[in-house]
Amino acid sequence: MIREILQKTKTAVKFNASKIKTKNLAWIPVIAFSLTIVAGNIVPSIAGAYGQVQSRSIQMSSSCVSGGSPCNGTGVNYFVSFMPSSTATIGSIDINFCSNDPIIGDTCTAPTGFTSGSATTTTPTGFSTSTGSWGITYSSTNLVYISNSTAQTPTSTSTAITLTLGAVTNPSTLGSFYARILTFDTATHGTAYTNGATPGTGILDAGGIALSTVNAITITAKVQESLTFCVYTATYDGGGGACSAATGTTVTLGNTNGVLSSTQSYVDIQTKYDIATNASHGATVVFTGTPPTSGSNVLELNTNSAMCSSAGTSCSSTAGTSQFGLCTWAANGTTANLTPVAPYSSANCSTTSQTAGPTGSGLSTGAGTAAFGFDIANAANVSNHALNAYGYGSELATETAGAFASGQIAFIGNISSTNVAGIYTTTLTFIATGSY
Repeated sequence: MIREILQKTKTAVKFNASKIKTKNLAWIPVIAFSLTIVAGNIVPSIAGAYGQVQSRSIQMSSSCVSGGSPCNGTGVNYFVSFMPSSTATIGSIDINFCSNDPIIGDTCTAPTGFTSGSATTTTPTGFSTSTGSWGITYSSTNLVYISNSTAQTPTSTSTAITLTLGAVTNPSTLGSFYARILTFDTATHGTAYTNGATPGTGILDAGGIALSTVNAITITAKVQESLTFCVYTATYDGGGGACSAATGTTVTLGNTNGVLSSTQSYVDIQTKYDIATNASHGATVVFTGTPPTSGSNVLELNTNSAMCSSAGTSCSSTAGTSQFGLCTWAANGTTANLTPVAPYSSANCSTTSQTAGPTGSGLSTGAGTAAFGFDIANAANVSNHALNAYGYGSELATETAGAFASGQIAFIGNISSTNVAGIYTTTLTFIATGSY
């Protein structure tokens, strides 16, 4: 019995700017800015499967429930990856989604509100042949067949077969649901498989995967493969992977009145995240979103990176320049497990490199020697998993399996004298993905 699970989590971060005030004879605008965090919840379950599908995973571009708010889990991409047990030719890849369990041969109940019955698919990769054509058909709202009338030969047992299911609608209820992956020798044998049936003639490989929808700040993995991830702004939970004691959903970026100024830089470091996993290949934290906007106005004059001219570069703060960015660092002695990734990995991004601000407001009166970044193109990517090496979003940090790790994030907001007055807002979504 092979038991594995890919855990995905996500946390929505919402920035709310407060009022713009203008003062002084030059009528220099000042912009108020605040950050609101709405954290996600994943409660994975035990994933059991028989068969030989190896290193299997499904990465969702969104883990929100369908019909939910502030995000709606419709039109979601599912990036499917697995390694075959042999190079026997494959004519069909069947994916069966169930609410009850991932066990091959068990009765399969379709997750409430879920549908893959109108999904699209990319051409599977990982084959040494490329004859015929792959297509997608459906048996029900929760069973899809990706098949080719000309069976294809896998490249090797160490090369992943990958494909993307598009236009999937997530379950409308919170919590775990499951996918069963089955491969067959011919398209005919593959499409003969029915929802929840015991595999018949031509079965090659089979394996189960657990997924989950989210809608809370705490993510707890209580399974053989585990992932714990939470983001918060107030009470620190003390580490250890509990996450249940972490609280706080707002941060004010600016002075004590929540106002930015063109004469000074403002930084806040109240945002924290805790992560732990036993995934053999560790976990990756990414985020998606855009710089804050007020109507058509953007709190950042650069279109490539929200700090610099190059998307992959971090830059120092310059008061009087329109800038929005972030950097992160490992906190509480967990540097051996948590590794920030460029352009968010400034060596001087820490509590000691900033200028202390008002009591209780984090750091808010200077950027010190820290550098900040914001990769606009990758942060906006929620549709093309192949756009970069780590998939959807902009990569923030990685965490190795084992000991618990804690991180902090510093956000910076600078404005120039030409920034248009207004209320600037944005939503950032943080996602942690384990690779087992």
